[in-house]
Amino acid sequence: MMNCESVRELLSALYDHELEPDREAVVRQHLETCPDCAQQLAQFAELSKLAAGLRQPQAPTGLWSTIDASLDARNHQDRRVAGWMPRYSRLAIAATLLVAATVALLGYQAWQGTNEHQEMAVTFGQYLDRFHKQPERAQDLLLTRYDGRLVEPDQAATLVKFNPNAPDELPQGFARAATYVLKMPCCTCTQTIYKDGNGQTLALFEHADEQRDWFGDRPTIMAQCQGKQACLVQLRGQLAACWKCGTRHLTLVGARDVEQVSELVAYLDSRQLSLEAVREPS
Repeated sequence: MMNCESVRELLSALYDHELEPDREAVVRQHLETCPDCAQQLAQFAELSKLAAGLRQPQAPTGLWSTIDASLDARNHQDRRVAGWMPRYSRLAIAATLLVAATVALLGYQAWQGTNEHQEMAVTFGQYLDRFHKQPERAQDLLLTRYDGRLVEPDQAATLVKFNPNAPDELPQGFARAATYVLKMPCCTCTQTIYKDGNGQTLALFEHADEQRDWFGDRPTIMAQCQGKQACLVQLRGQLAACWKCGTRHLTLVGARDVEQVSELVAYLDSRQLSLEAVREPS
């Protein structure tokens, strides 16, 4: 007989009909006698059903014309710069970027194998378990463990070396309550807390690399949220989501349902497109 840990690693493949018949039979035998694992399998079906009902949105009025105009202006400036930049300089820049990308990849692979990475998954799991009922207590856990610092939004940009995609307000009446910088094992990231008038709390993390391992063995599926591929995670009475937004990754914790995730993904992605389109080249 398989134990729960081994079975839960195979639940996603079971749901997607990817297991060999012999292995599938063993897993289903375990599910017949283990209500906890059976419940996790049922949550995969619930997530899939919710994601199937997502609607494809229309882009906000005037978004694409604004982006096109900004890109035209930027391309004009780029052509002027390229006209005087020596060829050897452009080659040197390309070589530098290649070396930097290689070093970053090797560093990330080395980090994955450390105990800090495993401890991060455990700590974040405790944070997620508490977030639904006690978001303040959950927040205290992260702040204590990862040297969390309460900052103003412009201070966050200075500390993490990028401008966080975290507006003062979000759709559905959410307003910024606080901004933090956290020194996690994977990176130094920003976290913005939002609250609405009904008592719902959202946490929005922005970080350099994808961090699906933060969610441990919780039921997870990939879905198209407003045209953007996102990882949806089932929590206790809530959802989390993570997706790539521009050059960085966003993780949202505390969403009420898939529709709310979808609207927030679309809003933040549209905002990021606008920010990148109008940003002057360095």
